[in-house]
Amino acid sequence: MAGANTDPKDLRRLASEIQRAQTDISSAIKRVRSTLNSARWDDPVRRKFEGQLAEMETALKRFESTAQESNRYLVSKAGQLEAFLRA
Repeated sequence: MAGANTDPKDLRRLASEIQRAQTDISSAIKRVRSTLNSARWDDPVRRKFEGQLAEMETALKRFESTAQESNRYLVSKAGQLEAFLRA
């Protein structure tokens, strides 16, 4: 690749993988939350777990924001690189 040290396909594949990971993690947390809400379980261990789950959900929101930002950047960079390589 003349003057480029990556392939636009690789950038798009990475963006796709980041999106897939974000979706998978979000879905898993929702399933755990739903199952926990329907569980007949009430003791200090549950409350501790709920606190930890809430912390994970907060971290996931930060990850989602970063993932979206990264996806936009990678897709944009892939487009710029494709234009550069056509020139």
